[in-house]
Amino acid sequence: MKQELFSTQNLSVASVLMTHGFKMVTFTHIVRSDGKQSKEFWFEGSSNHCDYKAEQVAYYVTKGSEDLRQIKPEDPVLWMRGVLTNRNTLVEIVKTAPRMVEIKNGSRRALISADASDELKRQIAKML
Repeated sequence: MKQELFSTQNLSVASVLMTHGFKMVTFTHIVRSDGKQSKEFWFEGSSNHCDYKAEQVAYYVTKGSEDLRQIKPEDPVLWMRGVLTNRNTLVEIVKTAPRMVEIKNGSRRALISADASDELKRQIAKML
């Protein structure tokens, strides 16, 4: 029997496939002769725990979510996609949010950007 494999570089797709019981066969990290790298998760093409083939799941998790929403609006793939999209948004907020430092003067305190000049920090502290 011929083995059907599916590969993806997309972490969200790989996460949904694993959650739906698709067996991960291997992970490849290839450094090509031009120096570029390729990292791919390889899965069996089908799962006993999912009605869709791996390729269909990948489509629904990426550009085909509206197609699936038209067919089956409460499909678990859509919920998983939503969770992962929200997680990615939150991670981006955490990575890009400016750091704030606390300035105290007695019992009073204020928050100011970590990138603020020492002079501005002194001025804020005086106002407290």
